[in-house]
Amino acid sequence: YGKNVQPLKDFCNQLISKHPNEKFFTIVQYDGGTLVDIDNCLIFGSSGNFSSPIGNNSSYEPIPLLCDPHNGQPKEVRTNKAGYAGIDTHPIRKKMYEYLKNFNGYEFFLNSHDPNRTEKFREILYNSVFALAPRGYGPASYRMYEAIQMQCIPIYISDEFWLPFTNEIEWDKMSLLINENEIESIPEKVDHLLDSGEYQNYIDYGQEIYNKYLTWDGCLNAIAKRIVK
Repeated sequence: YGKNVQPLKDFCNQLISKHPNEKFFTIVQYDGGTLVDIDNCLIFGSSGNFSSPIGNNSSYEPIPLLCDPHNGQPKEVRTNKAGYAGIDTHPIRKKMYEYLKNFNGYEFFLNSHDPNRTEKFREILYNSVFALAPRGYGPASYRMYEAIQMQCIPIYISDEFWLPFTNEIEWDKMSLLINENEIESIPEKVDHLLDSGEYQNYIDYGQEIYNKYLTWDGCLNAIAKRIVK
């Protein structure tokens, strides 16, 4: 957890010394980024860069937080408007829950010690049209990508949006991007998409994008194209 980064600093400094004219890339999942600076480096980060210095001629590019696909299929008729299962790792999550917990059609599961929590998570999302995906310790959220895989519309709530491949993906066509001070707008936005039937276009576009960019192979192919450039 980043308590001793000196060996990593030494390694990066040796790389730069040995290859002063080379460009580098690295891929990092750790919340907040690499923790050390690397010159001439394209950093593919899946969970922000808030605790990392940026080296000379270096930059970050967001990539998705990947996980194994969940088993199961959405219910033919979903009775939840929106669902969420998770723990309180950021004030935004608490704010979201406190406002939405009493709305009809919003189901929450907050017991992180339940041995069946993964199954409960699947049960809730496969019965939901929308999936609440608030940021956690980092600005990104696994829930964002799990929701898309499970054919839900993610409601990404954050004070910083960490969105991958924005040149190729129109995120506002497959998700609701909600700033922390806009949480009270969620029920109205959800009801509008449900009543108009437009929600299905979001789900369809999400599946198209998931298969192309948000699987293991799709993400690696997108990274490879950027490295070649």
